[in-house]
Order: sequence, then C-alpha cells, then structure tokens
Amino acid sequence: MIQDIYKELARFPKRLKRKDKTLFLDFIVNKMESLGYAMKTTNGRYYFNCVNLETEKDDCEVVLGAHYDTPTILPFYFEYLFRLIGHTRQFLLLLMLFTILAAGSFFLKNYEYLDWLLRAFQWTFYISFLSLLIPNPVNQNDNTSGVATLLDIAEKISGNPDLKSKIKFIFFDNEELGLLGSFMQRKKWKKENFFLTDKKIITVDCVAHGEVPVIVYHKNAELAHQLSNTFFSQNIKSKVLRLPFYPISDNYPFSETGAVNISMMNRTVVPGGYYIKNVHNPRDNQVDFNIINLISNTLIRFIESRDQVINEAPSV
Repeated sequence: MIQDIYKELARFPKRLKRKDKTLFLDFIVNKMESLGYAMKTTNGRYYFNCVNLETEKDDCEVVLGAHYDTPTILPFYFEYLFRLIGHTRQFLLLLMLFTILAAGSFFLKNYEYLDWLLRAFQWTFYISFLSLLIPNPVNQNDNTSGVATLLDIAEKISGNPDLKSKIKFIFFDNEELGLLGSFMQRKKWKKENFFLTDKKIITVDCVAHGEVPVIVYHKNAELAHQLSNTFFSQNIKSKVLRLPFYPISDNYPFSETGAVNISMMNRTVVPGGYYIKNVHNPRDNQVDFNIINLISNTLIRFIESRDQVINEAPSV
C-alpha cells in the first residue's frame, strides 16, 4: 500500500548530499529487487556527477521516471508569486520581477529617500537567495511522491510478467540542479543506441496533492493526449499543456520523443496558470494518498490499454 511505502521513505527526508543519496538508492535497490526487478546504476557526469538508478529491462515500451533528489529552500515570497502567476509561466514571473526592479531604479533615481528604500529592497531581494544553500527539511511532495508512485506501480504489477516486460523504471539524480541526471541519461542512451523514439517516456513529479493532473509536453502532443484520455475514462479531467521553451521536470531532455511529465497542480489567481503548492519550502508536508493511488492506477491502466485506439480527450 502507498501508506506503507511512505512510511519507509520517511527514513530519508533529505536527499541532497551524496551520502544521503547513496543510502536512499540502497533502499530503492533492495525494495525493487524484493519485487523481482533487476537493477543497475548509471554513473556519469553532466556538469556534476550524477548517479541514476534503473531497471535492467531495456527492450521496453514505456519508461517511467521520477527524480529522487530533493531541493533546497526558495525565498518565502516565491510561494505567493507562484500562486499568483504559476509554475507553468515561470518566464512571465521572472520577467515581472526584474521589470519591477528595473522600473523602480529608473523612476525613483531622482528621489533620494525613495531611491534608498528601493536599494534596500533590492539588496534584501538578492540576499534572500542565500536560502538556496539550505536543504529543505521536508519533501513529502517534491519528489517523494514521484518515487512513491513508481514504487507503488512496481509493487502492483510485480506479479504480472506481461506488464513488467513493457516497463523500464528509472530514478533520476540532480533534477533540482537543472535536470542534470536526465540529460546525462539521454547522452548515455544515445551512445548505447537505446532507441528513444520507440519508447513512451513519462515522468512523475509532485503528485501528492493538487486540484488538476497537469500533463506537460514540449513538442509532440500524442502521448499527452493519450494519457489525458486515460484520465478522462475515469471521469477525471486533466490539463494538457505545451511548454516549448522551458522544463517542468525530467521529461524535457527527451522532448523529441513526445515525453511528458505528470504533476498535480492548482489554478493560479491570475487565470490560465497552474502552480504546485508549497514546494521548495518547509511546508511541503501535505500528502493525499488517494491522489497518488489514482496516478499509479491511471498509469497502469494506460500501459495495459495503450495498444487500443485512443481518441483525443477534452481537457480543462
């Protein structure tokens, strides 16, 4: 059960340092091998050293991935900015921030007192980023929920050889540093002639709570709409979003395959955006086991039925 998986994962709340990551991967290896999966680690370098963990099954149809590293702490005000604008509109958010700072500097430069206040605000803004050096102590959603989803799927299908033969599981390192583990894996797979265009690549990130399953793709929409249809078959409306220029998670390096990421998100105050609540801060402690169970069951249902004719589903 997903609750039992979470109890086991609670032993590893922070996975930022290599020592903590190694202990966590040892746990995952033992867990997966107890379910009948052969595991292997992939070591490589993409700016920094990365260690990914994957099942040895290469002749698969579907690759299910989740990053296992955890983040540091963002300045507290980013939570309110994300609620206003959204994680799905990060460029707009950053543009708004720097436009305000630049405009303030231009219009207030001739007003000594106000200019002094603006400079104080700017320095406070810059200093606030020192929080990025502090490991986030609680990471129930980001991305413990993604790891738990993969483990839940692995457990549910462990007695089904046909389904097991279709899936490759992979746990990515260093997503929080800029998708380094998945970029390293793409480089490795291309070198080994692991034919990515033949695979359905799905990553799961931050699915412990939220209003809407948001399916993000970057180029080809086919897989995204197939997954949306699977949600719709269970009377669940999902949102399909194309984000061509920036990533949400580890599916981005595999954009040319139509790879997607699934996250549970909330609607923003400014209509049209979606955000993930309380990630990268110590309030990341909310878990809805029913939602995680729904995501894992939906992915299993998709893999079971993916050879059928799938019509495009409506999305919210």
